Amino acid sequence: MALERKFRYAKIHNLNIFHALYSDIYYLYDYIPGPRRKEYKEQGVKLSNNVEECVKLNEDLIKYKNHNKYVKKFTEPLFESIEKIHNIYFNGKDGAALLTVPPSRKNKTPQTKKSIDLIKKWEENGQIELDFEIHNYYDLLIRHKSVPSSKEGDRTIKKHKDSIKFNEEKDVSDSNIGFIILDDITTSGNSMYACRDILIENGIENKDIISLAIARTVNIHEELKKSNEGAIIKIEPYRVERC
Repeated sequence: MALERKFRYAKIHNLNIFHALYSDIYYLYDYIPGPRRKEYKEQGVKLSNNVEECVKLNEDLIKYKNHNKYVKKFTEPLFESIEKIHNIYFNGKDGAALLTVPPSRKNKTPQTKKSIDLIKKWEENGQIELDFEIHNYYDLLIRHKSVPSSKEGDRTIKKHKDSIKFNEEKDVSDSNIGFIILDDITTSGNSMYACRDILIENGIENKDIISLAIARTVNIHEELKKSNEGAIIKIEPYRVERC
C-alpha cells in the first residue's frame, strides 16, 4: 500500500527525522525539483498546506545549497538531528565526526561544511552544550576527479568511488567516535553509498557510520495525488538500487 506523507516528521528508530525506505539514508525534508514545482504553478494545481510549505522550504533550500543564505535556518535542525543520532547510535562513544559528501566538482567547498563550521562556532562560543565532542572532518573524503552533476547524467556508486579518495593525513584508526556523512540534497543516494563504502574500506565499521541529508529528492515513483486538502504526495515504497 502506498504511503501518504504530508511532510510532517515521522518517528523512525526514535528519531524525529525521515528514513528513506531501504536506503539507509536519514533526511529532514522532501525536495521537489524545480521543474516540477514550476509545473504545479503553471497548471494551477491546488496544493495542500503541507505541500505548499514544502515548496516554500525548497526555495530556501536552493539558496542554502548555492549561496551563503539560510545556512543558519537549515543548520539548526541538522544539529538537532546530529544530537539525536549520537545519543541513539553512538551513545558511549567519545564523539561524532562530521564529514561531507564531496561536491561533484573537485576543489569546490561542500555547502554542508558551512553548517559544520557554524556548529563548531556555536560550540566554541558556548551557545550549545554537548556531552560529546564534535569533530570537523569535512575533508576526510576528497573529490580528486570531477564527475557530472545529477542533472548532467547518471552517476553510479563505482563512478563516485573512482573519483573520491580517503584523506590519509587523517588518522582515525584508534578513534572511539561515530561518523556522520552529511549532504545537502540526495537524489539517488549513490554518492552517500560510495562515501560509506570508502570509509569501510579504510577500517571504519559499518555500524559506526550514519548518512544524513538535509533533503531527499522526491522519487520519480512519487506523484501528486488529490485529496480533500488539495494535492499531496503519494509515495510508493521503493528500493534505492546500489549500482
